[in-house]
Amino acid sequence: MINFVNSFFLNNLIFILGFIGMFLNKNNILMVLIAIEIIFLGINLNFILVSIFFDDIIGHIFTLFVLTIAVSESAIILSLI
Repeated sequence: MINFVNSFFLNNLIFILGFIGMFLNKNNILMVLIAIEIIFLGINLNFILVSIFFDDIIGHIFTLFVLTIAVSESAIILSLI
């Protein structure tokens, strides 16, 4: 079973990879937006992990709000293509 520290490291690695992808692909707007989605994924996983660790539901609720923002961003991206 994976513990809290390993999960936190993995989530932060996903977050950092999103930032690296965003800064390396400044010319391609589609790749930048995909990198932003990866950043959102890392943030959401951190919210869920901390929410499970502290046995609190607020992180799950906040994750749902962030996911709705990410879905609306993806819909706008697809409409631009």
